[in-house]
Parts: sequence; C-alpha cells; structure tokens
Amino acid sequence: MQNLVKNFFSGSRATGEGSPTTQGTAGAKNDELAVTHLNKVYNDYLTNPHHLDPVLPLFCKAFKSARASEISTKFLHIAEFSGRVARELVNNVTLTASSKSLEDGSVCLFNLIKKKHWNSLCSINIASLSSSAVKEMCKERLPSTLVKMLYMFMDLPKSCKDDNAFASASDMLMSILIRIGEHVCVSEELLAAGDLTVLFDISTSSWREHMLPWQRCSIEFLATICRKSLNQTLVSYLLEEKTIHMCLQNLIHFADANILSLTEVLLPFIGYLKDSCSVTDALLQEFNHCKGYNIITEIIVKISMLETTDVRKNDSLKKLLYSVPLLSTAGYSQPHIDIDPKLMEFQRPDFAFPIISTTNGGIVKNPEAFLILRQSFLTLSDENHRFIVLDVITQILKMDEVNYFLLYGYDALNIFISQGLKTATVPVQERILKLVEHVVFVLDFIPSVELETLSNLLRDSPDPELGTTVLSSFNKIMTADARLKEVLLKIGLLNSLQFCQIEILQKCHAGEEISEAYMTMLITTLNTMLEDCYPCYQVYIEQPAKEYLYDMIHLNVFRSYVLHTIKTLVTYNTEENDEVRSLLQIVQENPADTDLKLDIIECLTTLLESFPPAQSMFRNADGFVFLSTILVSCENNNKLDYLKVIKATFELLQAVLRDSAANVYHFVNNLNIGSSLTQPLKLLKCFTITDNFDEGERFKEISEVLRLLLHLSLGKADVSTKEMCLQDSTIIYPNVILVILQLVIDINNLHVIKEMCHWFIKLCTTSERNRDVLCNIAVLSFILSNFQDALTDQSHDCHVTVITLFEVLARHKMTPNELWSFLRLDDPLYCTRAEHVLVKTELEPQPGADEADIIDGELIPDKTCDEMDPGEFKVPVIKAEDMSNKLDVLLPQESLDEDLKEEELNFNLSEEPCDGLDLLTDHNKMEKPPPSPVIISMEEIERLKYENSINYAPSNSLLSFSLLMILVSISLSLPLFSLSLSLSSGYRRRPRRGGGNHELIRSNPGV
Repeated sequence: MQNLVKNFFSGSRATGEGSPTTQGTAGAKNDELAVTHLNKVYNDYLTNPHHLDPVLPLFCKAFKSARASEISTKFLHIAEFSGRVARELVNNVTLTASSKSLEDGSVCLFNLIKKKHWNSLCSINIASLSSSAVKEMCKERLPSTLVKMLYMFMDLPKSCKDDNAFASASDMLMSILIRIGEHVCVSEELLAAGDLTVLFDISTSSWREHMLPWQRCSIEFLATICRKSLNQTLVSYLLEEKTIHMCLQNLIHFADANILSLTEVLLPFIGYLKDSCSVTDALLQEFNHCKGYNIITEIIVKISMLETTDVRKNDSLKKLLYSVPLLSTAGYSQPHIDIDPKLMEFQRPDFAFPIISTTNGGIVKNPEAFLILRQSFLTLSDENHRFIVLDVITQILKMDEVNYFLLYGYDALNIFISQGLKTATVPVQERILKLVEHVVFVLDFIPSVELETLSNLLRDSPDPELGTTVLSSFNKIMTADARLKEVLLKIGLLNSLQFCQIEILQKCHAGEEISEAYMTMLITTLNTMLEDCYPCYQVYIEQPAKEYLYDMIHLNVFRSYVLHTIKTLVTYNTEENDEVRSLLQIVQENPADTDLKLDIIECLTTLLESFPPAQSMFRNADGFVFLSTILVSCENNNKLDYLKVIKATFELLQAVLRDSAANVYHFVNNLNIGSSLTQPLKLLKCFTITDNFDEGERFKEISEVLRLLLHLSLGKADVSTKEMCLQDSTIIYPNVILVILQLVIDINNLHVIKEMCHWFIKLCTTSERNRDVLCNIAVLSFILSNFQDALTDQSHDCHVTVITLFEVLARHKMTPNELWSFLRLDDPLYCTRAEHVLVKTELEPQPGADEADIIDGELIPDKTCDEMDPGEFKVPVIKAEDMSNKLDVLLPQESLDEDLKEEELNFNLSEEPCDGLDLLTDHNKMEKPPPSPVIISMEEIERLKYENSINYAPSNSLLSFSLLMILVSISLSLPLFSLSLSLSSGYRRRPRRGGGNHELIRSNPGV
C-alpha cells in the first residue's frame, strides 16, 4: 500500500522529473564524466604545477558518495593528490598560526579555513577513506597539524559561534579525525610530534561552553585511537609523560568549576582506560596508583550533596555510578577466586565454584573499581542515590555468577550490613538483604560471615523495624532451604532469637510499648527454625527462653505463634508430656479467659490431628479430666462463650478419640461419663431453670448442646456444623447417648423430647446397628420409665413421636422386663400395688404325669423348655369366667420383677437376627435361686382386696385397647413373638403338703 501511494504521488510530479531508474543511470553517467574530467584536469596540473584550487571541487564532486575501493580504482593518483593537499594545508596553517598571537591566530586560522581551505578539508575528509592517502597525509604531518589547529580553536571568541561555518567546521574536523584515527601511522605521527598529550589535555580540561564542540572532536579522536590504534609504544609514552596524573588533575579542577558537566568528560576518559586494557592494563594500574577511584568517589559524593533542583544532578550521578561496571570489567589479566578455606566448612558437600569464562566480557577483572560503589554507599545519605548504588551492585553480581566470589575479598556486603544497615531506611535495608538472598538462592552459596553479622545485629540493635526486616530475610532463607538451619544455629541465630524473646517479654511486663510486627516475625522465625531441625530443639530446650514462652501465651497478639512453637516442641518430645501438661495447666489456672481456652483447645486439636503420638500424651497428661474441667468452667459464661467452648471441647475430644484405640477404650470403659460430661453440662445456665430465663432462648441453647452431644456420639469430624445430617450415620459412642438421655430427663421439656425422638428415629432408619445399639443401652426402658404420660395419653404432644420410636425399637429387640413394663402401663387389674403372694390353684395333674415325674414333690416335665419343640409346648389356659374361682390372688408387681430377673429371656423382635446376637437366653443360667412362695388363704385375699382396694377390672379400657393394638402390630410383624411370650412363662407343679390336688406355681403370671 505504501508503494502504491508513493507511486501515486510520484506520478503526479512534474514531467521534468524522471523515474528512479532513469535518475540513477543519469547519476552514474555524471559521476563517470566527473571522474574523467578530474583525471584530465589533474594531469594538466601535473604538467604545469600551480594551485590545486581547480582540482579540489572536481574531486569532491566526483567522490562525494564513493567507497574507499572506488576511489583507489577510479583515481589512481589519490595518494599523491592527498599528500599535495595536506602539504598545502599544513603550510598555510603553520604560517598563519605562527604570525599572530594565540587569540588572533585562532580567529585568522578559522577565517582561513572558512574562506580558503574549506575544499581542502572536504577533499582530505574524502581521501581519508583510503589507507594509502592517510599514510601520505602522515608524511606531511597533517594529524599533528590538525591537533594544533584544534588546540587553537579552543581560544576562539564566543562571537565566532554565531557564524554558520562554526558548526560545519567542527563537524568536518571531527569526521577527519575519526577517519584517520583508525590508522596506527596517525598515532605514531602524533607520538613523534608530542601532540598525543595535548589531545588528553584538551579532552579532560574545563572549557567555555561554546568551545565544547571542539572538545568533543578531541574526545572522539582519542576514543578512536585507544580503541583502534593503541599499542604498547603509545602506552609507554603516556606513562612516561604522566598523562593519567595530568588528566586526573584536570578532572579535579573541572569538578570545582562545573561539576554537573563533568560526566561529559569523565565518562570518555573511563572509556579510554577500558579500551587500553585490550593491549595492557598499565594505564589502569597507573589510574589506581594515582588514586583515581577515590577521586571518582569524591566527585560522586559532591554531586549527591549539591543543593540544586537541576535535573542534571541525578542524571550525572546515575551516569557515573553506572560507569563503574564498565570500569570493573576492564582488565588484561585473567582473575582468580581467593576465598578463605574456613568458609567452606559451612558449604554443602556438593558445592563448587563457578567456572571463570575467558569469553564473557561481564567478568570482574578490575575489582578495585568496586571500591567506588562500596565507599559511595557508606558516604551517601540520599535514599535514592543509595538505591542506585545497590542497583549497580546487583547488576555486577548478575553479569556473571563468578563475580560475587571475585569480589568477596573486598567484603562489601558484610560492610553494608554492619555499617550501613543501621542508618538505612527500610526500603534500603530490604534491598541489602535481597543481595544476601541472591547469594543464597541463586549462587547456592552460604555467606556465613554476612549471616553471622546479621545475627549479631539482630541481638544488638534496638530498632524494631530493622529487626523485623532482618527476621523476615532469615525466615525466607530457612523456608527456602531447611539445610541452612544448622548453619544458622552454628553462627548463633537461635541464641539471638532467644535473647530478643526474653527482652521483649521483659518490656511487656514493664509496660513498655513493643512492635507487633516485630514480635510476630520473631516468633515466626523461631517456629521456622525449630521445625524439622532436632539440633535446634536440643539447644532451645536447654535455654531459659523456653520458660518465657509459656508466659507469652497470655499476650493475645502473639498467642497463635507461641502455640505453634509449643506444637513444634511437642513433636520432638514424644516420651514426655510436659508441654501438653503445661498447656492444660494454663487453662485450669485461667478459667475465666474464654479466648485463652479457645486458642489452646484449637492448638491441641490441630496437634492431635497432625501428630498422632500426641494422643497418648494427652491421655497420660489427664487430658480427659481437663475436658471436664473446661466444661465446668463454662458455668458462669454467657451463651455465646460457653457454646463456643463446648464446640471446641467436643472437637478436641473427637481428635483425641480418632484413630486411637487406647483413648476410645478409656473413654468408653474407664471414664465415668456421668461425672465427666453429664454433671458439668447440668451446671450450664440453660439447664438451670431461672425465673428471668427466656424459655425460647433456653430451648435453643439446650438443643444446641444436645446436638453437639449427638454429633459426638456419631463420631462426626466437625461437631460445629449446624446441619443435622444423620444420613449414613452410625452411633460410635453409646455412652454419649446415655448423657443425652440423662439431660433430657432433667430438662423435662416437650420440645426437647420431640427433637430427641426425631433424632433417634432417623438413626434407627439409617442402619440396623443403630437400632441394636439403642436397644442395648435400654432406650426402651428409658421410654417406659420416663415417658409414661406420652405413651398412655393420646392427646399428649409427644405421643406420636414417642410411640413411633417405641415401635421402631420394639420391632428390633425387647427384653421381658420391657415387655411386662409396657403391658402394665395401664395398670391392668391394679397389679402395681400388692404384697408378695403366690397363686393357689385347684388344678388336676396333667394327663400323662406319673410318679416317676415327681421329684422332691415337684412335677418335672420330660423335656426342658429349651429342648421342646414349639408345637409340643403346652401352656395351661385359664378361662376368664373361671378367674374368680380358680385364682386365689394375683401376683404383685414386685414379685414379677424378681422372677423376671431370675429367668430373663431376651428375644429378638426383628424379622432377621442381627450382629449374631442370640434370640433366646439359656434358662439354666440363673445367678440366684427363685424366691420361696408365700401361701395365703382366700380369706386373707378378701381382706387384702378391700384394704388395698384391689379390683379385677381394667382401669382404662380405651388405653388397654390402644396398648393391645400396639402389641398386636408388633406381634404380626414378628413370628417369634407368641413363642417368646410362651417361653417367658414357666410352670412347675408339686403336690400339696397336706395331700390332695396339686397346686400350680407360676413364676411369671402375665396378664
């Protein structure tokens, strides 16, 4: 597109302008014609010598854009021609300069060049492209003449600057000097004429501002000579003439006159020195001998202390400082590493020094130049200027990894830490420490001397900001490489940390203000050092700082860090439980400090979860008693506080029990749950009924506590969650369920009862194990004993919930005691209050019984109940209409309970047996003999009947019917129910003592 636009505009030009191809062809033809004409005119000049004025314009026109090879090829007389032009120019300049004073001569010389010899300069500038032409110029002493002319131009008055030819003349002269300066013959000619020192003098002296163009000519000429044509002869000449010393003196005077412009002179001079090192480093050594580095440092400090708003101040300072890397890499000889062998004791076994490359120009060969940066940093007071120094140092260290080791002998970094770190601002401190981190992380070298200096500085310096910065650096180093911890231990860092810890605690006790950031970083660094470093732990526990550590727990700001340190100490000491016991003791000594309790409980919880051996340590330190103590201390706390403490306590208990069979066994079997959990919880405000207690709030708090207990019984990992997710939950700790039941009894709150029953119903529907556990801990007996009103009264608020739970559990498992208790809920036949009596019946002996079956006056069946088939077992049936005639009296409640204890029969009411439990118990395993029956007459019964108001009719027909329907519902779902009822009633017959009919003695009379 751009070409199209160019073609469009080029097409719209005047018709007189041809195409580029046409113009190039025409230009080439013109150049050829110009060269041909030049050769003809110059040949005429050689035939009839006269002034070269007609030849010079033709030469400039013919070769104004030609290359060096073209000049030598097309114009064979180039060397001779250049010599003649140089001779004429030298003669006229010498004649003019010698006939006038210095100032007048400079003006006359300038006018001579402007009016008469401008074409001569142009021709010399073109001819200097040819090496043969330059040699002829040197024979005519043109280089030295140009240097003298340059020196005279330095005295031109300011009025000459307004002349248009002033800038053109300076540019032309600079171009000539740069082109001829590449040739060795030029420097040799200057050396022979003694004008090389003049060039250095012009380049490093202070001149008036309008003379700076001529000074730049001299600077560029010298730079070209040092870079392209310098040799050992020239160096020896400069050393003999003490040129370096002269230049330094010029720089000092320059700094006094115009220090902000000094960089325009000093930087090229530094370049001369660096370029000279390609031949020899003699000039650099001379510069060092003349204290050149100190002079540069003084110049930098002077510039930094200038009270001026001139923007050149910072620019000059930056240029000087960033020239130091250039000067430090200058050198002729190969450097070598020289480090004290003692430092290698702290290094890793696989450490090796970097290889010094001979091709890398970024290697430090002149380490003396680094002294400029070291001294400048210690002397400068401006933060920005110090930043620049550190940037330059970082640049030098990054140029090559070996530079740090080459500069190690100058101890710059250690001096920065010991002398400059205290007075530096925080950003500068961080920058210095980044240099230390660079050595550790990038160079993989352990600077033990610098680290030891930092450790001592940490102990001796009272500045908290400095301490925070240093500790942060130590923390980074240890976090990045844990192997450094033992090295830091050897250099005394742990002792410094302990000293600072004791000092800060003493200040706290004295009421002095301390820095929170400093204290936090101190404990963090201590934790980092103790982690995974057993030697550090051994040293730490022997110091008095460990005792102060527990005192620092009472400081809220640092408590979390201190507890982290204690956790680290616990991981090392698995045989003793001193740390755990000390934490428990602190909580017991401060029962009112809720935050302290929560923090320590959280610390113990995380410790137990991350470090399993701590579980046995907790048990051996009477940790379970500690849990009870915490719950007791919640008595006087407000709602929010004690709920938080209870949650944290239960989380701790879960951590204690998790994956620890010994703790679980102790919790289930050896621990008295009634005193450990139930009694402390009863002391809470929500369980203590007060007149001014809101019933709604009380229910919420009670529900929250019971919910936490339920989570605990299920072994939930997070007891603090509010969602009661009972899906796939299994009861792990049944004894905690007993705590819930005991608390519910004492509360006697309908809402709590309903909520508890809902929980148990969900647990029963979740798994068969939960039903078995609830039956084994006698939840049915608990319901029958404590919720009789809810079972018997259909209008009761909890009737549906309690009945549902009862049915779910009864279908799974029910003991005879629980069955009879359920059947007697309505007090049928008023069987709950009577004396211990037995039934006397007038029954005939069963058919088939003979004398052989009677042993000791009792009728013994041929088979025991366990051996009989259910179809063979016959139970005598007592008809209702014969009840008044057949029964002498009904057995009382107490007699039934005792007989049931003798022959207790467990039967499973579920359709399938679970967990391998026996459906029936062995009747032969009785712990004590049955009680002796008491025989009374019907007259006594009649008297007791009226005295005790014994009736034979049910007390509540509707209730009896309701209970009967429940029983029928259970029996229909369980085929063994009727068999269990039969087996639960055993009969024995024996003859009367006075003879006559046998009496049937029924141990469990039933309904």
